[in-house]
Amino acid sequence: MQSQGDIHLSGKTVFLPQGKSIPATKAVLKIRGKTYEKPVTASATQVRFNLNLTFGDADVEAYFLDAAGKELPAYYVYVYEE
Repeated sequence: MQSQGDIHLSGKTVFLPQGKSIPATKAVLKIRGKTYEKPVTASATQVRFNLNLTFGDADVEAYFLDAAGKELPAYYVYVYEE
């Protein structure tokens, strides 16, 4: 059974202790000169952007904003092809 905070490495699940939540109100994703934003609810465990992108290299910037507009780091970003 998976819980919030699980990481999968080479088919093995590593359980991480629950961490401190990020006081984010908005998620921001910048890619290829475009900026995408989504609201973040207090109970959110992820924010998902579904975008149609062309194949190729791209610089990606991802971060959160708190209620005062302060930038908070997004520690990782997953990219999937569907």
